[in-house]
Amino acid sequence: MKGKQLNNIIPLLNLAKFIGSASSVYIFRTGINEEVYDHFGIRLAQEYKTLLTPFFDFTLNLSKNICIIPDVQNEKGLEAKQLAQGEYTIMGYIGCPLIADAGRSYGVLSLIFDTSFQLNTEQENALLTVASLISKELEEVQIRTESKLVMKELKLQKEVNRNIIENSKLSIWTCNLKKDILYVDAKWAKLLGYNKAELCPISLEKWESMIHPEDLEVLKGKWNDYIKGNTGPYEISYRIRHKNSSWKWLLECGNTLKHAKDGIPLEMVGTIEDITQQQLDYLHLEEALQRLTYLSRATTDAIWDLDLVNETLQWNDKFFENYGHRPEEYAITGLTLWIENIHPEDRSRVEASFEKSLEDDNENWEEEYRFKKANGEYLIVNDKAFIIRNSSGEPVRMVGALCDITEKNNYLLNAKIANERFQRIADLTKEVIYDWDIINEDVYWGSGYVKHFGHALPEKKVTLQTRINHIHPDDVYRVLNELKDLLKTPDQNYFEMKYRFLKGDGSYIDIHEKASILRNENGDPFRVVGSMRDVSEANRYLDKLQDSEKRYNDLFHLSPQPSWVYDLETLRFMDVNSAAIECYGYSRKEFMKLTLSDIRPVDGIVPLMKEINDVRSDVDRIFSGSFKHRKKNGEEFDVRIHSNPIHFKERICRQVVTFDISELTKQIKTIESQNTKFNKIAWMQSHVLRAPLVRMMGLTNLLLDPEEKNQGDNKFLLEEIRNSSNEIDRITRDIAEITNELKIKQLLNDE
Repeated sequence: MKGKQLNNIIPLLNLAKFIGSASSVYIFRTGINEEVYDHFGIRLAQEYKTLLTPFFDFTLNLSKNICIIPDVQNEKGLEAKQLAQGEYTIMGYIGCPLIADAGRSYGVLSLIFDTSFQLNTEQENALLTVASLISKELEEVQIRTESKLVMKELKLQKEVNRNIIENSKLSIWTCNLKKDILYVDAKWAKLLGYNKAELCPISLEKWESMIHPEDLEVLKGKWNDYIKGNTGPYEISYRIRHKNSSWKWLLECGNTLKHAKDGIPLEMVGTIEDITQQQLDYLHLEEALQRLTYLSRATTDAIWDLDLVNETLQWNDKFFENYGHRPEEYAITGLTLWIENIHPEDRSRVEASFEKSLEDDNENWEEEYRFKKANGEYLIVNDKAFIIRNSSGEPVRMVGALCDITEKNNYLLNAKIANERFQRIADLTKEVIYDWDIINEDVYWGSGYVKHFGHALPEKKVTLQTRINHIHPDDVYRVLNELKDLLKTPDQNYFEMKYRFLKGDGSYIDIHEKASILRNENGDPFRVVGSMRDVSEANRYLDKLQDSEKRYNDLFHLSPQPSWVYDLETLRFMDVNSAAIECYGYSRKEFMKLTLSDIRPVDGIVPLMKEINDVRSDVDRIFSGSFKHRKKNGEEFDVRIHSNPIHFKERICRQVVTFDISELTKQIKTIESQNTKFNKIAWMQSHVLRAPLVRMMGLTNLLLDPEEKNQGDNKFLLEEIRNSSNEIDRITRDIAEITNELKIKQLLNDE
């Protein structure tokens, strides 16, 4: 209590002291703040308040109107451990409860005596009267205090309401139903693109003309029902035309402010809230929910909706279709059954992850685990969910999708195995493998980058620039332009390039690069996988090979002997020299259309094929042989050929050199003919000529032998000698003729 509130109570306290002849009088005021004042209006110190509190409590607990204790020392029921404090000594006590007419207690009027006392009836009644007066005064003080607090609270509430209205989206309107006039505030007018002067006041007729035709009848019906008292509080949402002709959604609420004697509302007051965005959001939500419904029907995933408050779990049809469980089972114990169907080895992990996501204020939850189908088979699933929380952050709902990733998991496992194999191959091959992610501008290099090129991989992200920096300056512009054109061509999915590349030791090597371009459905490249091979040694070999081929070409084409190269499989001519063209009479173009069988006579085909089959069985075989060949004009002549294996234009071929042996064959035949005749001469000399000579020698001996009596036979003998001589003469002429022929042929050959 303040000083002004004590002004009317202090005289009453002094009157009580006078009536009771007490040494001191106190008023103990109860309530939120318990206070003790003496009859001078001074607040009692805490130590004295502590001394008196047991007496106050004792008084309030009695059912009597007044508590009189003439001798405190002998009073039972009063547990006063200490009866003196400083100058206060309590020997006697009177206490009067301060009770207002409404029965409300305001405290205790206490009289303290330092000696025992006696109190008559008149004094007791007088004290009760004083206590009643003090109670009324305290009640008035309380009423005044509460009134001020109420007024202050009302003022504060009014200010709060005003701030709420000004700072909120609400606008205030009042309506005089008797005059059909609507009064709106500046915010209401601004909401529709007007200033207050343009719309305030506005007739109900004009207001209704601004409302969307589809909403007007509903609004008028609800308005009339409220006026007639057929409904509760007036509340409706509708569309109203903005000054720019667009439509705004408003939520309007109202109550009756004044009624006529018959109860008919005369004046209404209410609020308007712009709910255009909410309405759009609602429509979008409706569309989203509709899309979600369609998606739930179209997707192959199992969609679930968990109400965490009521602990109910709902699944879409795909769940029961994919996993074979029955809807009636999950309708009763959905959450429990879901947990029970998680593989025992995964269950505790999934439950712990699930609970932790709810406790940690997460917005999402995701786990992979094995889930049992109705037939007992376990599938590997990926479970993702979005956690919905209330304004206090407590989880109230979860919406998720259960996706069967068994096949994907097997694919990833196989991909992992394939990747490991790829890595082993990359480690073993002499080529440098790379994988260029075009989207993220990152290049993965195989171990060969370090092994074969001698470069250390950068610690940071490896980009295409890392590779470009090592291309020879004379080649980099060409390589980049080629690569740029290749990537821009949608149907180009493969390329090869050759350029010089800088190794870690500062030397340049020749690179042959091959790569595949991966493109999306629009033909845009997103990845390039390729290999880079050091072909420096191969290029040096090719250079030597080219020199060798040049020397071969020079020897081949400048050789005076006819020569050609033919394909061992097709027998077609692959190349011929000028000597062959001149010898056989075919042009080069004609030769390229022929096979070996075309330059052989018919009876030479079988020997040719036997020769070819022998060579095919031993491709490295060196072959020599004599055959008959046929020229373009049909002339046949004898040749001797020498063939050896050769790789020509990446084909297994044979190179053939031919020698015309026709003259040699003629010479051999002449010699053979001469030898035959010489043998004939020798035979004639040794056998034919000798026979007649022997006969002549025998006949002569008979004629000259004196012992022979052959005079009668001389004629016969002489005739035989003449015959033998004639035979010898004939044989001699034959020999001479044969000898003469041999001389003539020799002369012709010499010429």
